[in-house]
Amino acid sequence: MPRLLSSLPVGSLVKDAESKYYGAPIIWKVMEHGHTGDPTGSSALVTEKIISLKAFDAQEPNNSNSDRKSYGNNRYLYANLLQWLNSDASAGKWYTVQHSADHAPDSASYVTYNPYSAEAGFLSGFSENFKAAMMQATKRTVKSSTDGGNYEDITKKVHLLSSTEVGLANENSSYPEGSKYELFSDNASRVAYPTAEAVENNAYTSSSLNKSKPWYYWLRTPHASDACYVRFVNEDGSRYYDNACFGNFGVRPACFVSSSIVVSDSVGEDGAYTIIWNMPPKITTEKELGDKNIPFNVEYSVTDTDGDGVTVTISLDGKVQEVVEQAEQGATLTHTVTGSVLGRLTLGTHTITIQAADSAGNTSEEVTFTKVASTTVISGSDEDIGTIWFAPDYTYTVTDSEGYSVTATEYIDGTETRTVKRADEQGSIAFDLSSFAELTNEEDHILTVRAVNTEGGEVYREIRFHKLPDRLQFQSKGIETDAAAERIMVNLLYDKTGNPKVMIEGTNNSESENPVWEDMTNDWKKGEPHYFENKPEDGFGVAVRVTIFKNETTQRVYCNGFGLCFT
Repeated sequence: MPRLLSSLPVGSLVKDAESKYYGAPIIWKVMEHGHTGDPTGSSALVTEKIISLKAFDAQEPNNSNSDRKSYGNNRYLYANLLQWLNSDASAGKWYTVQHSADHAPDSASYVTYNPYSAEAGFLSGFSENFKAAMMQATKRTVKSSTDGGNYEDITKKVHLLSSTEVGLANENSSYPEGSKYELFSDNASRVAYPTAEAVENNAYTSSSLNKSKPWYYWLRTPHASDACYVRFVNEDGSRYYDNACFGNFGVRPACFVSSSIVVSDSVGEDGAYTIIWNMPPKITTEKELGDKNIPFNVEYSVTDTDGDGVTVTISLDGKVQEVVEQAEQGATLTHTVTGSVLGRLTLGTHTITIQAADSAGNTSEEVTFTKVASTTVISGSDEDIGTIWFAPDYTYTVTDSEGYSVTATEYIDGTETRTVKRADEQGSIAFDLSSFAELTNEEDHILTVRAVNTEGGEVYREIRFHKLPDRLQFQSKGIETDAAAERIMVNLLYDKTGNPKVMIEGTNNSESENPVWEDMTNDWKKGEPHYFENKPEDGFGVAVRVTIFKNETTQRVYCNGFGLCFT
């Protein structure tokens, strides 16, 4: 299960996968939870490694102080680095003048290496979630004698650590810069290595600068008796100082976030816990429902700690049954497994999956039940009787072992066609197929019997088939005549296998809107001409209509030849 950031031991690694610098996620190390002087309810984080090499502050050619003119300004309040660390501006947009002599770190003329005013602000690569979670922290920083000594309190979201905070000496014994964080106990605990990206994106070259060796990094503490010197942590974890404009020093920033942030329950390959900005909804339900053979309800509730809207999707054996948009949170919700659904399930164990999804993810719970035999039984079994062209003789019986009264309902292709009351007392019941002829040819169809007892127990029987036409029928094209034909003879060649029934009809007014058809089957059988009884006054023309009916043993019928003559 996910856990709170506050539960992680000091020294644990944490990352927001979407907050990056140089294209790589920034990995932070927990310095302490609830540190004195930090924002209430916060956890203090520092980057695990040195993320970049940059100058603390650029030379200030217009500064009246010669040291600051040549070597940069060591006053933390005005440091270029502090401004960059707290900006999310786009490339080249983060720098603004902080005082009358201020200068941007815009070229090697003002910082010894790695000018960075053309970069985007440090926070530009952070996710909106992480930026929103960062807390303003007020940090005490001593001022050098050049700036009058004493101290000043500076409020920012991102800070450099002080000499005091990393467990080194106070720069001014009268004004400690905060207090030591639990993470730092000795020189070894202060040692830091640069990231591979920091080395790659750096103009300074040294055989000692690589991701496998410690490097020095800036503190925010000035050297109290000078205008340009800034304290830093050396490769061995000790303290020293150097000029603010030196761009080959490492940057290891700290930030402060809510201790109630949720992180993954285990670390990834990089050893870091991943921050989870949005918790999935929580589902509460009974997970084992036991034996079922009548309709039943599944009760559940959902909650979302982030207050997001939740959509619930309920599936049975992987098939979606219901979707609930904006489910009422905290309330008892109900999904009904109806008799029709239950009746179609096989005997044995089945799984209902309840999935609750919010804008950031989802979670699910599985509920199982076992379908057991119903007391109501429909004779036979589900089957596919194949291809047919005549109404099948389908009969069934309904029984109930507990003596409950049962109502049977018949359906053709899902449409109810008949209801049989007290079907358990009827004995053999013939399925009503009076509408069979109306079913579409060359398509699949299904006969369904639904039996429901007075206790709600529900079972089904399904018979499937593919319907073919039950006859071959064709009509000759009308032959227009000057007068009504008086007699006609037809010659028909067809496959007589199975002795199919044949009907032949003729008309002598085929050109009329309503031709009169006369049955001439008997005359055709005797080989005699058929004499028309119809005496039309218009629409004169001759046509013949032939119908060859299938019987139960004749699936296909064929006509091989046809001819006619008339006078």
